[in-house]
Amino acid sequence: MIEKLHALVKSRMGEKRFAHTLGVVKMADYLGAKCLPDMRKELVYAAYLHDITKELSDSEQNELLLQCGFELTKSERLSKPIHHSYTAPIVILRDFPEYATENVLSAVLKHTVLDPDMSLFDEIIYVADFIEENRTYTACIDMRDYVLSSVSDNISDNVMLIHRATLKIIDFTLDFIKRKNLFVIDKTLLAKEALERKIKQI
Repeated sequence: MIEKLHALVKSRMGEKRFAHTLGVVKMADYLGAKCLPDMRKELVYAAYLHDITKELSDSEQNELLLQCGFELTKSERLSKPIHHSYTAPIVILRDFPEYATENVLSAVLKHTVLDPDMSLFDEIIYVADFIEENRTYTACIDMRDYVLSSVSDNISDNVMLIHRATLKIIDFTLDFIKRKNLFVIDKTLLAKEALERKIKQI
């Protein structure tokens, strides 16, 4: 199934986007082995499919959202770079049904803005997307070094590491949005609050 998915996804992406996707696949599989070893295959599916609609035009994105009655908040409508995370599950259900598990759909939907009701599986895809080896932004490199230098053989410690990395990435993203005068998505703020509570309770 992996070979088939690899070929199908490659046929829908440009070279640069597919290279990024393979980087996310590699990182998600690695982090899965350290945190959710029984779910590595699903993590790989989600990593392959997370950007499956990234290269669609704005009109194609809008058409998909309209067809399925997906209602966006004002800030979500104005934040076009996140629309692919909302349209990807639609396309996965339609064109890749054999890979459309609940975990895959959830992680793909949440991989840009997250959600207060996020799982460890969701967080792994979120982190893998940010720190995969092709990312050259300083923040991505620093976060990749932080995660890879902190991974251990203890699953509980690695789970906490993913929580902390997710929170750090959220904080960086919110700071970036503020500096660029972009729109903050409410779900991201709620995800940050939920994650802070989760970390305190562990």
